[in-house]
Amino acid sequence: MVTHDQEEALTLADKVVCMQHGRIAQIGPPEELYSRPANLFVADFMGVSNLIDQANIRQGAAHLLGGRTVPADRMACVRPEHILIEPGGTGARVKEVQFLGNLSRVHLEWPAGSLVAQEAGHSALTPGTEVGIRIAPEHCSWVSAA
Repeated sequence: MVTHDQEEALTLADKVVCMQHGRIAQIGPPEELYSRPANLFVADFMGVSNLIDQANIRQGAAHLLGGRTVPADRMACVRPEHILIEPGGTGARVKEVQFLGNLSRVHLEWPAGSLVAQEAGHSALTPGTEVGIRIAPEHCSWVSAA
């Protein structure tokens, strides 16, 4: 079956083949393509991703990645649901909060750039609020920067 609907592919498929310019970018179970994308195209195609490049890691993101070393040709990829927002913390500022019914998408600014996080239900956060952010190392994957 061929589809451009990611939700349909994630729901129905046992195996997903993600194509990029007529070539296979990644093959695997839906969970693998979502959680461990092979490259930037797959990361972006399979949903909202926070991509943190080498320059941003050097500017202050290293502590978020649990001290893990990122290979030179890779970027860190973190899904919004894996960014823990710590109210009362420091290091990031809430830029915007979008209420989406069952969840709120929270846009954050921090020294190394922008991130998108999400919280269940209605978020009590408001634009301008300073917060801390944390990412569990096991929720970070490395994608090819090419």
